[in-house]
Amino acid sequence: MGIRGLQTFIEKFCPPNCYYEVSIEQLVEEYKRQTGGKEPVIVVDGSSCLGHIYKGLDWVSGGQYKEYIEKLGKFVQAFKQIGVKLVFYFGGGTVNPKRKEWIKRCFERLERVYQMFDQLSDGLRTTDLHQSLFSLPPGVGTLSQHYLEHIFGCEVYQSVDETDTEIAHYARERKCLAIFGQDSDYLIYEGGTYYLSAQHFNLRTMRTFNYDRRGFAEYLGLETSQLPLFATLAGNDLVSFSDLKPFHRFLCRKYTGGGYDVNFKTLFPALARYIQQFPPGEAVIQALPHIAREALNDPRAANVFATSIRSYLSSTKIVKRTTAPNHPHWNAVLQRAEELHRSNYSTATVFAIVNGEPFETSTAFEDYRERDLPPFARLLRPMRTRLYGILFHEKPLNLEPQFVLEWCMEGPNSLNEPTRIKPAPPSDPHPGLLALWSDDRTQDLQNARWQLFAHGISSRLNPAKLRHLPQNLVLPTAVMFYIVDNRILATWEIEAMIATVVTLPTVPLERLASLPSDPVDLRAVRIATIYMRSLWSTIILLSACGYPLPPAKTFIHPYFDGKLFQQKYRKAKDKASHAILCGHQVTSIEAFLQVRQVLFENAG
Repeated sequence: MGIRGLQTFIEKFCPPNCYYEVSIEQLVEEYKRQTGGKEPVIVVDGSSCLGHIYKGLDWVSGGQYKEYIEKLGKFVQAFKQIGVKLVFYFGGGTVNPKRKEWIKRCFERLERVYQMFDQLSDGLRTTDLHQSLFSLPPGVGTLSQHYLEHIFGCEVYQSVDETDTEIAHYARERKCLAIFGQDSDYLIYEGGTYYLSAQHFNLRTMRTFNYDRRGFAEYLGLETSQLPLFATLAGNDLVSFSDLKPFHRFLCRKYTGGGYDVNFKTLFPALARYIQQFPPGEAVIQALPHIAREALNDPRAANVFATSIRSYLSSTKIVKRTTAPNHPHWNAVLQRAEELHRSNYSTATVFAIVNGEPFETSTAFEDYRERDLPPFARLLRPMRTRLYGILFHEKPLNLEPQFVLEWCMEGPNSLNEPTRIKPAPPSDPHPGLLALWSDDRTQDLQNARWQLFAHGISSRLNPAKLRHLPQNLVLPTAVMFYIVDNRILATWEIEAMIATVVTLPTVPLERLASLPSDPVDLRAVRIATIYMRSLWSTIILLSACGYPLPPAKTFIHPYFDGKLFQQKYRKAKDKASHAILCGHQVTSIEAFLQVRQVLFENAG
């Protein structure tokens, strides 16, 4: 998330050599002249860019994935046309020192979600919601990183360490042209030649703004190697801004003669003047107990300060995961998990769980004040318990932990402490994770993958019927089977879901774009959240089982359209026939009946 207030400060109060408009095409031409025609590489912070790419599409009803894939393709193609190779990075889970900040953001977002539901309930149109309430639909992040690879052929990585740290390291080591994103931490790192703004990017003109690290340091009167201390004392994800407020007030009074009011226009120059007295780079580490005493009245905070500073330094090596040297087989599992994670083959959750890290889900479009639907995290816990059983199957019994901690937003008091979940061992034969995660696609191993996957959804789901569905219907059917199995929706609501999934491939983009965003049924919005979050969980299970349906066949479908679902939901509520729900299209009706038969004949 970066340093609070820094983007505003550099855009509004710094001189032009800190922040200026650039033509990416001109930067590319200049780079090629300087390097003798070398292909320019721009490293994209995927997580901080997706919202800007998604912009303009309906985000309330569950996501416009078919339209979004088109926008994603136009973004990639625009850079290809000017000779740029894009490399995307996506993050994993939350690092433990940042848990407090993560929880705080979850509840801040919950307030915005409640505000959105209240305004829509009062009759406000979705198109009139304030942009501050915007949130990416569930699943956009996970699906994007696979769409980029499997539809558009991009190079995609998942980070093991902090995402911005790995991006800066990649850009620096490979002498990349630029980092493209929207995180003020990139002003602090030594990374690419340019840090280009995703927020201000114009796809039509291929122009944006560059945040100049050297110009910024020069304006503050600092060495660039002093910027990590600046970021630490300004407040970031490791050092709380609120804890630093008394120190900030002291600095502003001391260096500007101001009162008790603190604003970034006066704070950052005052902070820079304070930092000027200390040595640059790692030499400042020795002074941290003194700085911690002055900043937080606690010399013990020096360790947190040191962690923060070192996270920005170019001398800091990318973290190596803890292995299990006394357990060779499990060690091989951990190494394979990291390999598949980094290469974007496996989901981030699989890697986290086998490494003993918590499972987490943040705030979604759920209204916990209503009691008609369960929180999706609680609904999906039985599936996750079986997932953990698959992943822990070979874990040595004397190796801790033998459980999974879950940080799941389920309501106002749900994040006071994590929930401890004991894995449920699979009832089906388990060939071992190394076998599941191998390239072996022989029949016996594929049968084992499909059985583990189907019964991870439900013991009543027939693997044979699932695997013989059309490829674009496998995951949605698994998701809907789980929902039917838990009896939380009416049959007509499930039928609206089926109709959305089976008709989506045949609906032209222009038709989807022309569908109205309003009126919106709020229960349908919440059902869409359950569907998409369940899809995300199902993808994690699919990944853990070694992809019985290979990624190249899994991640080429849009899977959902929120506005289309709203339309089908209203029709189904009015008791429309199956034919009407399917637009009287024979192929859609056949697919509808095929999916419906799997759902209602096999569920108990």
